[in-house]
Amino acid sequence: MAGLNPAQPQQLDAIKQALAATFDPKTTNEVRQQALQLLDRLKHDPEAPPLGFGLVTDASLGQAVRFYGAQLLEFAIKNSWDKYDESQRNQLREWVKTLATTLGQNDALLWNKAAQLWVELSKRCWGDLGWREMDSLLASFWDWPLSPEGIKHKIFVLQVLGALTEDIIINEDAIAGLRVETLGPCLNEILVPPQVYSKLRKKRGDRNEVRSNGSGWLLRIKDVLVDCLTSATPDQSEPMIDCALKALETLQVIFSWIGMDSVADAGCIEWLFLPITSNNLQLKIAAVEALYMLLRRPHHPHAHDAWLTVRKECEQLRRVMALKDAFVQANCAPEECDEKHTLQVKISELLSVMAETIIKDGHWTPDLPAFFELTLLVAQSKSLLVSIPVLHSWCTVMSAGHPSFAPVMSWALGPLITMCGERLIRYEAISRGSEDEIMAFLEEDFDTDSERHSFLAHYRRYCTRVIQSITSSWLQEALDHVLSQMCKILGEGPFTFDRGFDPVTYTRNSLPLLMFDATFSIVSSALDGFASWLVKPREQTGEEIIQKHLAVNQMLWQWAHVLMKIPVDDPKVASQVVQTLVSIMRMSQPDGPLVRDLTVHIFSLRFRKDDHNQHYSEAVAGFECVRVAEMQKLAYVLAPLLASEITSLEPIVSALAEEHRYDARLCWGCRAFLFAIIHRTPSDGDDELRLRYMTDMVNPVVESWKSPGLAESVQSLPNLCKQLCLDDLGDFYRKSGFDQTEDWSQGLLDVEGQAKQSAIKAAVDGLPLRMTKSMLGASIDHLAVSAEAYQRARMFWAPVTPIILERSLQLLTQVQAFYNMTNWSHLPPELQATVHRTLQDRFWQSGISHESKEAFFDRVEGSKSSYEGFASTVRGALRNVRELCYNSLFQFSKLQKPFYDLHELGPMMASAIFKDAHHLATSQMQPIVSLITMIVQRCPPDKRRSFLTPILNHFFLTMDAKLQTEWDAVAKTEEQTNRALEDEMRAESTLRQLTVSVMSFVNTLLDLRGDDPSNFILEEMAVFEPLMVLCTHALRFRDTRCCTVACRSFRRLMPRFEDADAVREYMCSEVLKSAITSVHDPYFTDVQRELSGLIAQILVKGKRRETAGAVLESLPDMVAGRVNTTVKAIESARNERTQRALVLELLDGVRGMTIQEAGKINNTEKKSTPRERKKGKGKWESMDAANEQPLDGIQAMFG
Repeated sequence: MAGLNPAQPQQLDAIKQALAATFDPKTTNEVRQQALQLLDRLKHDPEAPPLGFGLVTDASLGQAVRFYGAQLLEFAIKNSWDKYDESQRNQLREWVKTLATTLGQNDALLWNKAAQLWVELSKRCWGDLGWREMDSLLASFWDWPLSPEGIKHKIFVLQVLGALTEDIIINEDAIAGLRVETLGPCLNEILVPPQVYSKLRKKRGDRNEVRSNGSGWLLRIKDVLVDCLTSATPDQSEPMIDCALKALETLQVIFSWIGMDSVADAGCIEWLFLPITSNNLQLKIAAVEALYMLLRRPHHPHAHDAWLTVRKECEQLRRVMALKDAFVQANCAPEECDEKHTLQVKISELLSVMAETIIKDGHWTPDLPAFFELTLLVAQSKSLLVSIPVLHSWCTVMSAGHPSFAPVMSWALGPLITMCGERLIRYEAISRGSEDEIMAFLEEDFDTDSERHSFLAHYRRYCTRVIQSITSSWLQEALDHVLSQMCKILGEGPFTFDRGFDPVTYTRNSLPLLMFDATFSIVSSALDGFASWLVKPREQTGEEIIQKHLAVNQMLWQWAHVLMKIPVDDPKVASQVVQTLVSIMRMSQPDGPLVRDLTVHIFSLRFRKDDHNQHYSEAVAGFECVRVAEMQKLAYVLAPLLASEITSLEPIVSALAEEHRYDARLCWGCRAFLFAIIHRTPSDGDDELRLRYMTDMVNPVVESWKSPGLAESVQSLPNLCKQLCLDDLGDFYRKSGFDQTEDWSQGLLDVEGQAKQSAIKAAVDGLPLRMTKSMLGASIDHLAVSAEAYQRARMFWAPVTPIILERSLQLLTQVQAFYNMTNWSHLPPELQATVHRTLQDRFWQSGISHESKEAFFDRVEGSKSSYEGFASTVRGALRNVRELCYNSLFQFSKLQKPFYDLHELGPMMASAIFKDAHHLATSQMQPIVSLITMIVQRCPPDKRRSFLTPILNHFFLTMDAKLQTEWDAVAKTEEQTNRALEDEMRAESTLRQLTVSVMSFVNTLLDLRGDDPSNFILEEMAVFEPLMVLCTHALRFRDTRCCTVACRSFRRLMPRFEDADAVREYMCSEVLKSAITSVHDPYFTDVQRELSGLIAQILVKGKRRETAGAVLESLPDMVAGRVNTTVKAIESARNERTQRALVLELLDGVRGMTIQEAGKINNTEKKSTPRERKKGKGKWESMDAANEQPLDGIQAMFG
């Protein structure tokens, strides 16, 4: 490699032909492979570098050949640098420098490649390894005049500086990480202004100089940016703009880390606002992005003064007005210029960051009113995508309640409540093509309904938070305003027969109903703000607070009287009025007469279903559920006041319960209301009478659990199927032709099918599950352990707890066995497939489902009498039984001692819950995770080992097997039609939710603090071993959050097992294998920091160097001795960044492509559609389906 080695004619022809073959779509695969092999062989040739230089500098050759020449140089630098001697390295540097000086204006691709080569050289030898003049060379390129050729050189320098910054500071680049202690200071020194550099030079002491003479790159970039913006002639405008854009792009990267003192000293804010006042939209966007990057980053405490200087410069009135002018000038119609809309979004994001810093500082300046006026203007934008960043900021402003901002909050109160109230309307329920401008923007801003629905849910959440915060600060004014609005709309809207309400034409998405729904959301948010006010710290005296609270209560009572007097014939509106009234009563400490009037009023409301209008009938059913639920809430809080009226209330409530005797939820909800009043009223000395009354009410529940019929039905799956009218399911399917019908929504049930459907529903209601849930809830929900009612409930339920739990667990065992298809093996294959199809849930998912939530439920309700409706009834029956059994366990665990003291309950629960749990769908296993989490958290420390060990052992074994199976299935799924894609996305989404929930539970268990369960977990191997195996597999589950939690869990565990040989052996073998596999999977690019950190910790602290070394040495192309050398280097490294870099360097190239390269390739792909973006990870998953082979075959995975 001593000198130039131009290609021989024959060799050059071969290279040209090979490149042509690789690019020609008509080339056969065999020929293309031969061509690629030839090109690859040349890269490994010792004479490849001079050949590459000869090719890339020969202007007579085509771009493809010259680019290949640059690739030869790049390959040599990346893969052979350590093998070269000093003279060969110097030669490579000379070639790269020469290349940068010989390229022409039309060599765009080669300019980019030359910058990459420069960066690769810099990472390896800049600073203390011989290349100290690098900065001087860049400065010589920079000093070219602002001619077209000079601009090319400046863009080249900017690209080098930007890429160096990314690799040294931002990315986990392995090569840069090895020398980060040298490269970081060098980069900082060449960038900062002279005054800052002089301070650095004094601190650093004697060291070789790497900075050239001059002002530093931050000021150089400033100068060229100003020149490009102020001195461009018409014929230079395009190159000048390109240069200015590249300067802003580079500044954006630099601003992510450079010291605030450098930013302040260079006067960056002054010249960053020049592009914002220009007429070029791209420059405006780039400048705003650079400012955003600068202001959003954290800063060191010692730089706080410089940070304040920078921030206050941005807040100056002229700067705020410049942003306002740019925003107003970018106003556009929904279908107009995308760049204008993008600029408005970017300005909104910038203002949001500025607002957060202002709020944290809490210091008022005269310029701030103009700033907040601008944020309000932006928040009122008709594009909710533009509005949402600053809307979030107003949430923060209002919730901070800083006295300095009182004037701002005062004048913004009205506009914000008005705006948020108007935008709480459910836009997804408004039909497309509406003339509303907000709707038009929504249709333009989002390509799919699912994206739009997810966004609107977030936007409404911010609106409610703003209203809550406003109410918490301006309590009486806000509550009075929103309640008066509700009463006005209620009194004037078409919600009574007299004002045009008609059940026949009722629709739940009518505009008046949507508007009242938004008003209800405003009132609910305001009442939540009142609740926050009740508990927040006070600055006023106790007497002032008492008087204010009393005034608010009296106002709320008055509005409650007004609401009760307004007639309502719309059941949906009536539901929301009832919810409002109950919320007012629960918060305002009413007197007995008001509570009595309210209770009588609510129970006296009557609506009748209309068989001719499904929507109206659903609204009536919804009202009944809301009424019962809200009255139970009232009983929990106001039991003493209601107890004085129990004599008059009991006949009314009992009559309503009788009216709903065929609906277990409503019937027992009414009874639970009376039970809660009796049970929660403080003792008056006659506890025997109270206990007798309560016993009479609960006796039907206990007797139902003790019944011989129930005992027999839970002994086997056939018996349970008979109890639920499902014993002849196969015959029914065959007779009705389910197995012959492809579209079940089109098959209609006959009279027999509809009767069977009703029988199934009645059979489920006949089980004592619903009544148990209602009475247990009335007994213990929302009670403190120290409460008299809680102690009474524990004593009351303790005698019947064993029989109820035993039957519940038997029932749960059988109902989950229904999902095990081996229990249906007696049916012919076509009917087995029908049963399996029956068990496939239909559910709506925000952000994925193509239809709105209302449309989904409409479709479900509309198919009730079809085959799909029958299948839904079967699923619903099984789901209700299963989840009500979970609820019984959850409720009884609240009793603590009567639950956890039961002998053998732990093993019984483990068997019942997990025996067939792996046959459930992932969406059906989420309640199990929630249940086990609560069971573990409530378990007394002295019961953990005996009670929790079997439960957690089964939990981890079951979840590990389930998650592995499901992730394997996702990896093998192939994309078909759009609907198939939607189903695939939904399945993957629920799998991710389950995976994250399980790993979050693991993280909670391993939170090593005090008397938490973690110590028991680590000591009990029956629990710890399956937990370790699950975490090992979690490193390979294709979810970055899950992988991150697994890495952190292992790193947290490592110090605890310094003397546990078996555990360390496992970590140095199986855990290491999984981590290495994920490091080289492109999907895990974003978590390579965590993975490489885990690998480094295993190598350093695992104390099993032979085991870990054997794993590493088994990798393909791993050079003997390299592992040992790297491990020693990791042990001696002074920081974790260097350790991670050493790991990545050791593993680099095992599969022929580094993780860094994989990430860069992905980032340069064409812009994907929203649906493609959602499927991006799924595409990666289908590329590597071999991820769950036995871990001892790790070498084969990289073959």
